[in-house]
Amino acid sequence: MEFKIEELGEIIKADIVKKVSSNEAIVKIGDKEYRLKVIAYDGERTEFMLDNRYYTIKYVENTATSMKVQVIGSNPVTINKFPHLQHVVRKVGGASVDTQKILQSPIPGRVVSIDAKPDMQVKKGDVIAVLESMKMQVAIKAHKDGIVKEIRIKEGSNVARNDPVAVIE
Repeated sequence: MEFKIEELGEIIKADIVKKVSSNEAIVKIGDKEYRLKVIAYDGERTEFMLDNRYYTIKYVENTATSMKVQVIGSNPVTINKFPHLQHVVRKVGGASVDTQKILQSPIPGRVVSIDAKPDMQVKKGDVIAVLESMKMQVAIKAHKDGIVKEIRIKEGSNVARNDPVAVIE
């Protein structure tokens, strides 16, 4: 896969070379291979070891096309997930799709509860729904201030990572 780090203006190639276990893999970033071990993930931050160095990444913002992350102790960076598709404008029914409106699930899991309803006013960080994954409950929070236009999940259903949860305008 290729990712573009906007603040650096660089495109970085990263691939999983070999999966060692459920939380460990050999990854290739650029021309070098690293051992990656995920220690903890809660939807808002990830703790991991990369070649025996410990890191914590906080997710500042995550959309369908980009994510802003911050390695604790440094400045946030924006990662464009599809750098070669920036010039493509997706159209649905003649109107542009605003991926900033769609709140996506950061993890796979089962929907335990839905706290928001259509036409409800929400603030960034308000809980929209709660998922259960690996015996942990994780709150899915609004990614921006706005009005909930649509809820795209049902209580008791299963969702995959990046599945749409709600539309917030």
